Amino acid sequence: MAWFLRVIGEMRGKTGMYLREPSVSLFKAFLGGYMSARFDLGLPSYDSDTERKMLDGFHYWIAMKFDSYGSRDWSSIIDHFYSHEEDTMSLFYSLWDQYLKEYNQKGYKRIEKDFWEAKKNYSKKTREL
Repeated sequence: MAWFLRVIGEMRGKTGMYLREPSVSLFKAFLGGYMSARFDLGLPSYDSDTERKMLDGFHYWIAMKFDSYGSRDWSSIIDHFYSHEEDTMSLFYSLWDQYLKEYNQKGYKRIEKDFWEAKKNYSKKTREL
């Protein structure tokens, strides 16, 4: 199993054991630290290209879901649209579950293709305004 899938699963329902508050931005920082530690230990950031694509696909999916095609990463997009929520990790898990269903149906290549097409259309639309 991919290390990040294992980490996400272990944290579900007990986020307080890993983060000081249930914040998706803190979770993203945690994942970054985890990846850095793997690098420091001589391990690759991801165990396979499929894992990298799964997380990249999540960013594409979140950007499309919220029609947000700027420079924000997936955690910043969630924080931006749910800044009033105290527990953005619960929202993350709900979004992650939705994404996995679509990822399993469409696959990475289709999600990536849909993202670039949506971004292109969004750019055209904003230039017209």
